[in-house]
Amino acid sequence: MRLLAAETDTIAVLMLMLVIRFVKYLRLIPGSGPLAIGILETSLNPTVLMYLAVLLGLQFSFAVGFHIAFGSLVADFDTVFHSFLALFTISFAGDWESLTGLPPHVSATFFFVF
Repeated sequence: MRLLAAETDTIAVLMLMLVIRFVKYLRLIPGSGPLAIGILETSLNPTVLMYLAVLLGLQFSFAVGFHIAFGSLVADFDTVFHSFLALFTISFAGDWESLTGLPPHVSATFFFVF
């Protein structure tokens, strides 16, 4: 079982390296080259990095708050890490299934703030 996990991790690292190599060669294509350069330069802009740092800080703060409020009621919020992942999934994927067992007035109040 540990060998399978090590193999999966190795494949994940190799796939990431292939994607990075692909982006490097994408610059050579006339139509996609400027797009790739623009995306890379924008993602490394200090303003964007500051925004991401603030966003992650707020997300972590809400994860701690939701863990304290709902940790004993919902399995998705039993640890801070699981709470962080659940809030990320709720924010970007719209998966609200983990909140079905909560009292409606409490969950509505917290998510109105979130």
